[in-house]
Amino acid sequence: MEEIKDIQNLLNEVSSISKRYDDDAEKTGEKFNIFKILKMETAEVRTHSAFLAELLNPKGSHSQGDVFLKLFIAEVEKINSDQQLNESKSSFKFILDNFETGSASVTLEKYVNVKINEIDKKGFIDIVIESEGSSIFIENKIYARDQDKQLLKYHKSESRVSLFYLTLEQDKKPHDDSVGHLIEGTDYNCISYEKEIINWLEKCREEADKHSILESTIKQYIYLIKYLTNQTLNNKMENDLIELILSSKENLEAFLETNKLGDKVNDELLKRFEHPLKSYTDEKKLSHFSFEKEKKFFIFQNEWLKRNNLQFCYGYDKGFLYGFEIIEALKVFEDSKKHNEIKEFIKNKFKIVFRNVNEGSRFAWLYHNQNDNKWNSDYQLCAYNDKVPDSLVEKLDKMLIIAQEAEEFEKNALKEQNQ
Repeated sequence: MEEIKDIQNLLNEVSSISKRYDDDAEKTGEKFNIFKILKMETAEVRTHSAFLAELLNPKGSHSQGDVFLKLFIAEVEKINSDQQLNESKSSFKFILDNFETGSASVTLEKYVNVKINEIDKKGFIDIVIESEGSSIFIENKIYARDQDKQLLKYHKSESRVSLFYLTLEQDKKPHDDSVGHLIEGTDYNCISYEKEIINWLEKCREEADKHSILESTIKQYIYLIKYLTNQTLNNKMENDLIELILSSKENLEAFLETNKLGDKVNDELLKRFEHPLKSYTDEKKLSHFSFEKEKKFFIFQNEWLKRNNLQFCYGYDKGFLYGFEIIEALKVFEDSKKHNEIKEFIKNKFKIVFRNVNEGSRFAWLYHNQNDNKWNSDYQLCAYNDKVPDSLVEKLDKMLIIAQEAEEFEKNALKEQNQ
C-alpha cells in the first residue's frame, strides 16, 4: 500500500507541473500556430524555404529592405570567426564580408545543370541570393534525403559562392555522396534551424515593429522551429519532470514501478480503437480489417489492394506511424513490371501528400512525428469514448484515396496497353 501511495503522490506532482506548463502555453499562445493548423509545418519548399527567402529578400513584402539579409550574414559569419582561416576560407568569408545586400535578388528553387565526370548533374538549389557576381546558396533539409553529388554540383555551378547546408538540428552533416571532395568550412558550411536560424529570427523579430503582423508572424514561425527542434515548453516541462523523479528515492522508485506499465498502457489504449476502426472499415466498404497485436498495427485492405499484394496500416511503435506496406507473400508477383509501376505510383502520391517518406524494407512508410507522435489528450479521450480521432480519420481517408487513384491508374494503363 505504501508503494501505491508513493505512486499517487508522484502522479499528483506530475499533474501539477503539467497543468502549470499547460497554463503557460495558453498565456503565451504557443498552442496556436498557423503553420501547424494549415499542416504546413514540414513542407520544405512551400513553408520553410518560402518563408526564409521572403525575409532574406531586400525587396520582400516585409518592407524592411536589406535589414534581415544583413542580420543573416552577420549570424552565419560567426561560424568561422573562431577558426584560423586559410586562403580558401578567407575567400568564403570574403564573399560574405563584401556581399552587396542592397541590390541582392532572391530566387526559390533555382535550376542548375553541371557536368561531373562527364555526366550531367541537374537539380534545384532551394534558396539563391545573388548580388554583383557573388552568390549565397542555401540547401534546405528538413526531412528530405541528400542526393548524389548534390552539394558538389551546387558548388561547381558558381565560381563565387558561399554555400550553406541547412538542417533542423545542430551538427548534422551532409552525406559523403553529396559533398564529394568538398571540405566543410572551406567549400561549404553547415547551419541549423536549432541555432543559427532561431538566433537570426529573434533578431529579425526585434527589428520588426512591436505588435505588427510581421512581428507576430515571425514569432509564430519561431514557435514552429522550436517545436520541430524540441525547444518548446513541453521540453522544459520534461526537464522539470526528470528533476522531480530524481529528487527523492521514493519518487524514483514510484516512477520505475509506473514505467513498467508503459507498454501495457500503450497497448491497451491502442486496442480501444479496434471497435471504432472496425466501424470505419464497414463505412468505407473495405474488405479486410485486422489488429496485429504483436506488431501493434491496424491493417486495412480493399479487394484491389489485396489483389496487388498491398495493404495500408496504422500503428504505434515509439510514436504513431502509418503508410502502405507490401505483404511478405507472393514475392514473384511483387517483382512484376505492373506491380512495380503501381508501387511507384503510390510512392509518388505518398510523397506529395505527406512529404516525408522513409524507404526501407517497407516500400513507403511514413513516420508521422509532428502532430501526434505521443498519446495526446485528443487521442486519449477518443480511446475512452469509443471514437476515432479526426486526425486519424484524415490519415486513413488520404491513404484510401491514394489506393483508389492507384486502382484507376492501373485501369488506364491496361486500356492503353490493349489499344
